[in-house]
Order: sequence, then C-alpha cells, then structure tokens
Amino acid sequence: MRWPFAGNDEGAAIPDDSNSPPEISFAFRLFRELARQNSSSSIFFSPCSVMLSLAMVYEGATGETRSEMASGLQLSGLDTAGVATVVARLRSILQGNVDVELLIANSLWCNKSIPVDPAFSARIHEEYGAEVREVDFAAASAAAQINAWVSEKTAGKIPHMVDCLDPLTLLVALNAIYFKGRWQQPFHKSLTKDQIFTTGSGIQKTLPRMLKGGKVPYFATSDFQAVALPYQGSRVAMYVFLPAAKSSLTKFQAMLSAAEWGNWMKQFVLMGGWLHLPRFKMNYQARLRDALAGLGMARAFDPKRAEFAGIRSGPPPIWIDNVLHHAVAEVNEEGTEAAAATATLMGGMAARREPPEPTFEMIVDRPFLFVIRDQASGNILFMGSVVDPTS
Repeated sequence: MRWPFAGNDEGAAIPDDSNSPPEISFAFRLFRELARQNSSSSIFFSPCSVMLSLAMVYEGATGETRSEMASGLQLSGLDTAGVATVVARLRSILQGNVDVELLIANSLWCNKSIPVDPAFSARIHEEYGAEVREVDFAAASAAAQINAWVSEKTAGKIPHMVDCLDPLTLLVALNAIYFKGRWQQPFHKSLTKDQIFTTGSGIQKTLPRMLKGGKVPYFATSDFQAVALPYQGSRVAMYVFLPAAKSSLTKFQAMLSAAEWGNWMKQFVLMGGWLHLPRFKMNYQARLRDALAGLGMARAFDPKRAEFAGIRSGPPPIWIDNVLHHAVAEVNEEGTEAAAATATLMGGMAARREPPEPTFEMIVDRPFLFVIRDQASGNILFMGSVVDPTS
C-alpha cells in the first residue's frame, strides 16, 4: 500500500556527524542530499517537520525497513526511550516562549475502509500528541479536510497540500510548523534600496536590499562571512552565511555538516559592522522520496520489500509512496514569518545609527544560506539556500 504527497558529490567523503544530536545530524544530511539533487535551485525546508512526520511512520516499521529508517533518521542505536526523548525535544521547542510565535502540530489521517492497528494510532496520539482522524479517502472531502487542517496550523500560509487522495491510501502522517518572530533590532525601511543581486546562474536582478548597522554576533573565515540576527527575546536567531566571492554556495554546501556547524556556533563574537541583506520570500515544494532514499531508507518506498507490520499486519503489502514537503517564508525589515508542512502518505494495493567602531561589512548580493535556530536547544526550525530570491 502506497504512502503519497505534494551533499556531497557522489564519491565524496560523508562527514562524521555521529557526535551530534540525531535531529541536528538528520537536518544537515537531508540538506546535503537536497542540495546535491538540486544544485541550481533554492532550497527551503523544516528539518523538524520532516523528521516528526517520518518518525510517526517509523513507529510502525519492522525488520530491515525499521533498521534502514533508523539509520536514515539518525536514530540507530537508540532504544524506545531514546527515540521518545528525541521526539519530545522536537515537540517541546520554544514551549512557553512568549517572544515569538511557534506552533508544531501532528496529525494522523486513517482510511476508515482499511483499518490501522489501534495500538499504533493510540501510540502516535500519546507520544506525538497527534490528532487521529478516520476519513473516507474515496470522498472528495478528504483532501479538503487535510488542506483545511494544514492551513489552520500554518496560519493560512500553506492553504493547499494535496489535490486528491488515492482511495487505496492507507494513512497520511502530517506535521505542520509555523513561526513568526520580530527582529530584536529591526531594519529601518527608509534605508531599504533596490540593489543588484547576482543569482546562481549569473543573472543580475534588482531586489530591495535592507541595511542595518550595529553590533551583532559575527564570524568569518577565508571561505565565508556569517552573522546571527536575534529575534525578540533572543531565544531564536537567524544565521546568514555568505560564501566568499572566490568560492560559491555549492562549495560551501559541500563542507556543511552537523559537526562543522557545531564548531562554528562556538566562534561567533559580538562585533560592530554593517549588514546588507535582501528582502526575500521563499515558497518551496518538494517530493522527498529520492532524497530520503539517498539517505539509506530506500526499502521503505519499495512495495515488494517494505515492512510496516506495526501499522497493519497481514496483506495487502504497505509501503511509503512519497513524502511531500511545502515550506514558505518571508524575511523583511520587521522580522520573519515562516511555515512548513510535511505529509507522509501510505497506501496499498487495496533609524540609521552609526555602529561603534565598525569592523565588518557583509553585502549579501549573491547566493547564501540561512538557518533559523533555537538558541537554547540548538534545534533547527528552518534552513535554506537562496539561489534566486524573489521579493
């Protein structure tokens, strides 16, 4: 039964992220795989959303499929309690924080015509806080109900997730995440001017470029410059990485890993300077099947080999048909608003102020990477590479 939805170069050494938390390691491994498969396009996704959606499915995997999914999700070696701890960390990000808006929601949509093991749905409800609903996937209203749920949980930012559902779809595991934060020190709109941005393909386009002077956490090497822009409350920050002019975003992404990221996070220091950052929007949709198979969990997508006896025992066979991800973001002078949703479907045959002693100037006029990070837990809410931005 299907499950449908809307790095490094081959041969290169795979970075050792074994000492990083599973959720951080998974974020960078998936990013590298997406970048490898989409080297000329912008990428934007929520690692938290993808991992929570897949983790719900992982709970019902058995045999070699479970082993492969554990490896792909960086959960190998963890017992049930260990996996539960990772899930709890993801679900509790920013819990109780009043300075920014963050909503993380899970749901499990079951086909009333193809019963799912009640113990499985009960466990997902208890451990993931997921709403569990039974619907008729043959009815036109099924897709509308799912779209309405996603729209509600993302404050209307993602109003549409699926067009229709195969009547033989067994279940849909959904995660939605919504974030809205205002900069601790906003950019002044009066300083925003149209400037040239050179895209990854070398095309020059005019975009509104924001300007801010002051002290911010800053870090630079011969390969890149980076700043951290805290949101109100300082619990969450956006990190912007600009590869050096002599380098490229592709080269930068090849060196990116959870281990390297952890080292960089320790080296930011408060420094005065000027930041020139384009105002931009992201609207990214992707089918993650190939990327996830590239992470080693191909068996889960194979109708002849997938094992999900924990979801439903006996025939017909069950497998993941696809994993759909949709993420949007808007970055402007006031702050950032972002949302993402991941669906894993199973189916079957059945004012300008002079900065004190400025020491850097960072002009983001070419492809760059940005990451929205919870500073307390280290978890990555969203990450993306901006190759050809729109405003």
